[in-house]
Amino acid sequence: PFAIFTGIAFVVPYMLVGVFLGPEFPSMIGAMVGLAIVVPAARKGFLLPKDTWDFPESTSWPDEWIGNLQIKLDDVVGKTPISTLKGW
Repeated sequence: PFAIFTGIAFVVPYMLVGVFLGPEFPSMIGAMVGLAIVVPAARKGFLLPKDTWDFPESTSWPDEWIGNLQIKLDDVVGKTPISTLKGW
């Protein structure tokens, strides 16, 4: 239900802005209006499930869920991140 509400909250302003203001604005204004509708609704818990769900601890996962790649935080900690320019 929340996903349907969110879709409607984004599509209706998007469509109205496109019809009344032209094709340049729906992506900007329609999305911001939809976001202004969805965020307060989510904070109030509107249409959100009462029970939250999460995965169990990784020790109880089936073997096919776990890959061979192991990432160790010790390999990453203390290393300098690359610059934005180099990342681009």
